Amino acid sequence: MMTWRIENYKTKDDNDPVEEWLSGLPDKKLVSVLRSKITSLSKNGFQLLQTKAMKHIGGEDENLYELIGGAGRITVYFDQARRVFILINAFRKTRKKQTDKISEARRYLHDYLDR
Repeated sequence: MMTWRIENYKTKDDNDPVEEWLSGLPDKKLVSVLRSKITSLSKNGFQLLQTKAMKHIGGEDENLYELIGGAGRITVYFDQARRVFILINAFRKTRKKQTDKISEARRYLHDYLDR
């Protein structure tokens, strides 16, 4: 069975938005669910698109996805050149927050691509 590589995006200041959010989240059940989704991504990769665990995020950025775990979301970018999933940011889904966090993920993605 193939294992997909997964890395966390780091800002220029070496911050890790996904790990920082997960570590600070008081809802330990949600943390467990999201960590399980990350493990599932490493085992199943794009097959998760056939389930409700992952969906493509529309817009101008290709290869940008949302990993879904209960009320939690992790924005994921697939770097085709390196063949690795990059965990960009994470958040609890609300209508307003989702729009803001997807915009933040796009900024982080462009920072990642520019470096």
